[in-house]
Amino acid sequence: MRIGIISEVMSDGYICLHPSSFAQIRNLVLANIDGRISSTFKGEKQHSCIVTLNADGTLATLPQSQSGLDVAGKASPSKSPMVADSDMEGSPAVTNNQKTDLVNLVYLQGPMTRNGEECSYGTKEIRDDIMSCADSPYVRGHIIYCDTPGGFASCIQDLRLAINYAHERGQRVDMIIDGMCASGGAFASALCDHVWFINPEDEIGSIGMYWANFTLADGAQNSISSEVYREYYAQASTHKNEAYRKAAEGDMEGVKAHTEAYLARLIDNLKKDRPSIKAEQMSGEMYKMSDVIGSLVDGQSDLRTVAQSLIDDWHDRNGAALPRKDVAAPVSSAPQQESSQQASVSPMPSPESTQTPKQMKTYTHIPASIGEGQMESVDGELTLQPEQAEALENFLAAGNQQVEQLQAAIEQLKADHAAEIENLRAAHAAEVEQLNADHAEAVATLESDRDMAISQINADHAAEIERLNADHAAEIEHLNAVHTDALNEQTQQVTSLNEQVTALNQQITDLQATIEEVNNAQGREPQAGAAPVNNGPAAPPAPHIVTTSTYDPKLSAAENARRRREADENLRRQANC
Repeated sequence: MRIGIISEVMSDGYICLHPSSFAQIRNLVLANIDGRISSTFKGEKQHSCIVTLNADGTLATLPQSQSGLDVAGKASPSKSPMVADSDMEGSPAVTNNQKTDLVNLVYLQGPMTRNGEECSYGTKEIRDDIMSCADSPYVRGHIIYCDTPGGFASCIQDLRLAINYAHERGQRVDMIIDGMCASGGAFASALCDHVWFINPEDEIGSIGMYWANFTLADGAQNSISSEVYREYYAQASTHKNEAYRKAAEGDMEGVKAHTEAYLARLIDNLKKDRPSIKAEQMSGEMYKMSDVIGSLVDGQSDLRTVAQSLIDDWHDRNGAALPRKDVAAPVSSAPQQESSQQASVSPMPSPESTQTPKQMKTYTHIPASIGEGQMESVDGELTLQPEQAEALENFLAAGNQQVEQLQAAIEQLKADHAAEIENLRAAHAAEVEQLNADHAEAVATLESDRDMAISQINADHAAEIERLNADHAAEIEHLNAVHTDALNEQTQQVTSLNEQVTALNQQITDLQATIEEVNNAQGREPQAGAAPVNNGPAAPPAPHIVTTSTYDPKLSAAENARRRREADENLRRQANC
């Protein structure tokens, strides 16, 4: 029975685990909830190991227990660090005066638990493994070989402690994903300096958290065994397991608050650990490795390339040039045999066969490459001793390896460059699309504002015209009323004056008739006497009677009124004469 994982599921409810894996664990727990059903398993734990590279570029691995490192990571005095071929058979120990570049390889496989289970190590063991190896003077870095659906959130802190410990000792920690890297595994990947994948179709993500636990309320009865669960909390233990007890009764508020706060801390650390991560990638979605290069992962690689990168990086930062003489030569599983034969370009001629003076040429670069002094050729022939040929072979192999590494690095740079260009193109296209959308929205907003402004201006203009028309009509009506009143008043005055004129004319007529009658009656009056020589001075001429002025529509009402008043005054003066 897989007791390890069951015990952690029952004790730690804060889970960063892919749902499919949790469903399998849930079925396992349900099957063993009464402790009466046993389950079997096959397989064994994948042990951590030590990795190094042979001079020919081949990868050599050895279980850590056989590497000559004690639990503190120091080289054991009785056993020096070893270099082995991939078959790990017949590999002699490296002598104490030789230095070997080692890389610690640990496996993060299966559900992440702190204490591990029957088929995988827990993060406590992985933490201790990294920290112990980090103390070794031979270890240049660490590789976490990952294939995990995630696990418990508490595991992440173990890995953070270990990786920080390695960083403090100048050692890089990379992750290689060969399978799934979900949830808690994705959180753990962000702690590493680089994240590589082997298969571009594998997936990473499911970043998030949920709480899950089997709760039993007081008095709950087991449907299989009919056993009744009973619990009693001391009166002073009011807050003990409070969130758990409330969850058993259906109140999830306490669990909700703890879960949200826990995830908020993890997400905050995740952003700091992996600044390239995007906001939408932290909501729980799974992604293919090839789709998240540059954000969640750094690229595609393999174990040998990453191990070489860790070694080179360590030496670059510590001032060691490559190729290095302290890299161990390839080790064969077959014992090496001594050879006394010379390895030469051509045989050295004997003195008897030499009839002409020897043509000597001095070489400087070849001896320097194999640690010798000057070397000279005789008549174009250069003879090498077996150990010199072996040293030259190793040097050339190391040089070829370095060329291959540089070529691989160039290809990786080209791939990274192409991926970066593609990402920039995609980002540019998205930015252009967003700008076009923003522009279209801005134009639509401006057009709407313009139409609203025009409508408002038209409405204001119509209202102003209507107001002016009303004012104009009122003014016209007022002027018409004033004009009518003035016209009526003047008409009345004219009528009155006409009547006065008629009366005056009648008076004149009457006076003329009297005068005529008087004239006709001269000399007939009794005792009239003779007629006078003349009648005295002539009577003054009758004054010219001027009538009132007429209304002139071309003049203003005030001017017509003034003229009327002057005419009335003249009539009165004439009438008094």
